[in-house]
Amino acid sequence: MVDDNLKLFDDDHEELGFALDTLDNMTDVIMIRKNWPRLLSEFVDLFCAELVRQGMQNEKAIITSTKLVGVLGNYFGGRVCYIPNGERLKQAIRDNRIFLDYQISDGNIAVLAKKYNLTDSHVYSIIREQLALHRKKYQPDMFGGKE
Repeated sequence: MVDDNLKLFDDDHEELGFALDTLDNMTDVIMIRKNWPRLLSEFVDLFCAELVRQGMQNEKAIITSTKLVGVLGNYFGGRVCYIPNGERLKQAIRDNRIFLDYQISDGNIAVLAKKYNLTDSHVYSIIREQLALHRKKYQPDMFGGKE
């Protein structure tokens, strides 16, 4: 799936990749970040903290985060875009976990409702939504409509 998405960015992504590949030391990163808007630097700090949390060495995390923010700025810079808040993101992750648990628990809704502190009907609703999302992901639209 990642390879399919990269095709959308082929023209610009290779050129951007070459530029980002030159950022391979802290001196370069520090110099570049001095010219970036504060929000981009905050993104670097946020991404870096998560990469370190996942076990990446600090200097590598800073360099990698800077490259990721460079990509983000290249594709989304100048746009107004909506980013869901943390609660909505956590809910989406929870709903996906419920769906995955549903698949391995032989569909035991009562167990899932108790585990996630939800009502049976709420779990049923989540399973329906997740089934529709997963079905759409793997089954093309038979009538050629847009997703």
